[in-house]
Amino acid sequence: MTRAIRFDDADRAALRAYWQFYEPRSAAIADDLRSQATRLVEWKAVIEATPPEAAAEQERRGRQLQRMAIVEDQWEPYLDDLRTQGIRYAEAGVSYAAWIELIAAFRNTVRRHIVQFAREDLERAATASHGLSCFLDIAIEHIGEAYLLAKQRLVTTAEQRFRTMFEQSPLAMWTFDRETLRFVAVNDAAIQHYGYTRDEFLAMTIADIRPPEDLVALRDSVRDAIGFVPHQTWRHRKSDGTLIDVEIAANDFVEGSRSLRLVVINDVTERQRAADKLRRAE
Repeated sequence: MTRAIRFDDADRAALRAYWQFYEPRSAAIADDLRSQATRLVEWKAVIEATPPEAAAEQERRGRQLQRMAIVEDQWEPYLDDLRTQGIRYAEAGVSYAAWIELIAAFRNTVRRHIVQFAREDLERAATASHGLSCFLDIAIEHIGEAYLLAKQRLVTTAEQRFRTMFEQSPLAMWTFDRETLRFVAVNDAAIQHYGYTRDEFLAMTIADIRPPEDLVALRDSVRDAIGFVPHQTWRHRKSDGTLIDVEIAANDFVEGSRSLRLVVINDVTERQRAADKLRRAE
């Protein structure tokens, strides 16, 4: 059962009063809202990217669906449209806060027009204001629910995509906890290249694969480097005790309450040896 069906007779009467007030002023309200929205950072880009003809068609269709819902009591097409808007906002990368800002801008814009109308008919203006609140309840419920569900799907898809890229990368990669230095995840390329099993990796810290003389520099780097870490050269110890020269690139992210660092490793041992040999020859 939809939210609108649960409205009582007073709410339905208020919605119709709101529509009688809104419909003849809809074009002026839309212009005012567009002016307000262009001052909101996220919506300015969305508005500028929408051709005027498409924006006009969206407004026309929106008014038609609203009229069917409020006047003819055919709510489902309009509720479907609201849910589609929520999905579209989520997929466009519009933040939840920005969407709430737009709702507030619409409410404030309509209320300014209602205040002007109150000078002519205070009672009808009060009823229209109540209808506006009912109308916004519907929009917030259905757009918001669809938005949050779509965002969750997008997050799940992004996590799956990252996991696939992480596992299938030809370069060794891992993540570690910046506080404990413990490995959190390692990909197959790291396991194959370093010779440790996954369980062995996850039982160690990144200090366990460094020579003792590098530990102070390691801890300083983890502490001081924040965010994206460009290429650095380090020495790592493989499971057979071999020391290798590696170049790493890293970036920080937060997972739950933990601050993690993603590291991509490129073994440059042979390149370093060739460079050393060339220098000696020269």
